[in-house]
Amino acid sequence: MRCLSAIVLLALCIGANAQVYKIVDKNGNVIFSDKPAPGAKEIYVPPVQTYSVPKPKVATPAAAASKKPANAPVSYKIAISSPADDETVRQNEGDLAISVRIEPDLREPDKIEFLMDGKAIGKPSSETSTVVKLVPRGTHTIGARIIGGRGAVRATAAPITVHMKRFFRNP
Repeated sequence: MRCLSAIVLLALCIGANAQVYKIVDKNGNVIFSDKPAPGAKEIYVPPVQTYSVPKPKVATPAAAASKKPANAPVSYKIAISSPADDETVRQNEGDLAISVRIEPDLREPDKIEFLMDGKAIGKPSSETSTVVKLVPRGTHTIGARIIGGRGAVRATAAPITVHMKRFFRNP
């Protein structure tokens, strides 16, 4: 199958006016060629799709003046993307990976703070994911928020519930 795919791709690289022929030999092998042979079928090869990159728009002085300054406050949206709400996590070591989605991208000096059961996990950082080690068995509430440079909460994710299942073996 890989050989067939490679041959078809090569056939697509042939010029737009070139003909491609498919031949099946006596052993059932499929052969593609640019030369006709007895029993060969002509294959239609569509033209190669091309794409032209549009020219970038040049900012006018009026458009530049209407943009928000770099230090203007940002209105963030933050949501926990993993784990899912009400998910059961089966992890014997108790590691819980948490990820968030943020719109727009995080700007300096804003940081993300992860929460578990209402308490901060580690220090705020610009990372959109973290792993919490040794999470005890049971049900936990996971949250996240964006903290501004002066400690003000800029946005808060809706909390989710996770259930940690840890199975221990007796020695």
